[in-house]
Amino acid sequence: MTEQKSGISKLCLAGFILSISPVLLLPLLLMFGYTVLFAFLVLPLIGFIVSIIGLVSAKKKGRTGEVFGIWGIVFPSVGAVLLAVLFLIINALGSDNSAMAKGEMYSMGRVSEV
Repeated sequence: MTEQKSGISKLCLAGFILSISPVLLLPLLLMFGYTVLFAFLVLPLIGFIVSIIGLVSAKKKGRTGEVFGIWGIVFPSVGAVLLAVLFLIINALGSDNSAMAKGEMYSMGRVSEV
């Protein structure tokens, strides 16, 4: 006999929603700037953890919704990799201005003496 699964895992669904919340909250970030920046860092991490817990409990209790749990794990992972790559690119571009990083300022508008 086949075992029928009972209902969708609410933890998997909640983890998925928390994981994609930065995409949903992007207009708020554009309006309010850095005041909602925590949403881009904290909420996906919470969603990642809740998705793992939901995936494990869904398998134990025989519930559906494992797909939401899997995507709730994948989205923050991909986001973390993209954020790390973006940080490395910005850091690499910033190291070209080593003179400015050392505090040596060049005045613009002065004519150099020959």
